[in-house]
Amino acid sequence: MNASCGNLIFSSLDRERLIDAFDPDWQGALPYTVLLAPDGKIVYRQTDGMEPLALRRALVKAMNQLKPW
Repeated sequence: MNASCGNLIFSSLDRERLIDAFDPDWQGALPYTVLLAPDGKIVYRQTDGMEPLALRRALVKAMNQLKPW
């Protein structure tokens, strides 16, 4: 309701299928942060915590590739 993005729910108990469908390079370690472009391309990924500055840089770079300021 008035969301700017869609949410997906994984309804299987087979965790490996989720990992393979989401990011085949992910080994399943948590926490896992990923930033996806609108086309589904992974533009940032980080396991074992998040680096806010690195995430911000990846976000700005991805946004500039879509529509330069």
